[in-house]
Amino acid sequence: MNRFLEYIIIIGFIICQMIFSLPLMSNDVSESTESSFWQQEKITGKWGDFRNTLNDNGVFIDAVYKSEVWNAGLRDSVKNFYYLDNLDLMLLLDLEKITGWNGASFYFHSISDYGGNPGEQIGSKMGISNIETSDSWRVFELFLQQNLFDNKLSLYMGLLDLNSMFDVKQVGSLFLNPAHGIGVDFAQSGKNGPSIFPFSSLGFVARLSFLSNNYFQFGIFDGLSGDTNNFKGNPIIINKNDGLLISSKIVNEHGWRSTPELKNEKENNLPYSKIEVGAWYYTDSYNHLFSNVTSYGIYGLFEQDIYQENETPGEGLSIYGRMGIADDLTNQFDYFIGAGFVYQGLIPGRNEDRFGFGFLFAHNAYVYRMEKSTRNEFYDLYEQNFELTYKLYITPAIALQPNIQYLVSPSKVDLKENLLVFGLRLTLIF
Repeated sequence: MNRFLEYIIIIGFIICQMIFSLPLMSNDVSESTESSFWQQEKITGKWGDFRNTLNDNGVFIDAVYKSEVWNAGLRDSVKNFYYLDNLDLMLLLDLEKITGWNGASFYFHSISDYGGNPGEQIGSKMGISNIETSDSWRVFELFLQQNLFDNKLSLYMGLLDLNSMFDVKQVGSLFLNPAHGIGVDFAQSGKNGPSIFPFSSLGFVARLSFLSNNYFQFGIFDGLSGDTNNFKGNPIIINKNDGLLISSKIVNEHGWRSTPELKNEKENNLPYSKIEVGAWYYTDSYNHLFSNVTSYGIYGLFEQDIYQENETPGEGLSIYGRMGIADDLTNQFDYFIGAGFVYQGLIPGRNEDRFGFGFLFAHNAYVYRMEKSTRNEFYDLYEQNFELTYKLYITPAIALQPNIQYLVSPSKVDLKENLLVFGLRLTLIF
């Protein structure tokens, strides 16, 4: 049923584009309309001029569809072929334009997913795709944002995606492995993971900007995201026994990393650099490897444009690096290292395309390995992942992304050999 509704929505967007395009085509400008398809930033265009009218009045509607195919090699021990897809529906309301509420906005984000968890099935704790999850249609984000004091203080209240606010990487966003999005040291924490894809929780975040390029951010989230007994939705359950997840970070950020997805977010296109240091802590105790202990961790990351081509702003080489440490009494991985190199415009004439190579190292904690050895389950020191990918923009709204990942010592004990997986993602922006 979820797939049927998803495809109906996608078809509806395309039909809307066709309807709004009819007046233009009737005025003998079909040739220019056809050619503009290859430059427009959304497949459905501007709906005539209706999308611009909505934007001018504070209403922003977006939809992004991703589909993937994966091949895990010819092996009898695991399924070889996987298909995944994901639909994001987003609505942003600028309440200042709509109601006159100064500095306020409302955000709604719904997701629909299909395909399950191939990373788990092939034995990788880190996974292979950042859209893999159980089949479901769920509300993912629903929050109110209030900016104060000339936007120096921002407050967010509601159903929040922690990873859109903490441990965020622009350079690492190219890669498909989810551990490039949020470090596995942080992602593994909690009874059902922190408030990140695919399960979010109620939270409050405050961001305070100081000096010219620095800000401090502090967040409090429900300690249990979603429902451990229900993976089909994203229910909001308030239980004092779940405790709280407290997260904070301090950031120094300069310039803006221009990418096809983010190029309109900032007017400048200066060389981008960022340093972020963060920490997290759960107030509730856990009964995992030991009884009645709390979970915590710290991380640090950097991103940097190290070379920019002169011909086109935004083209060139960028890098990122991250290291995180997690409590080894409650978590499988006690430290994690990730890094990546991304080159935009590597091929002449392909200025928007991006090529990337990334690697991930997750260390299995000594306590975890010893506990598993008592059950005759033996783990290597590290689970490792090496990723090679290229994002090819057919139009600004349509992209193909072939992907190769080499998994070393996946965590699932009955899969001791290394594994090479191949994937292909299609992204459509409506």
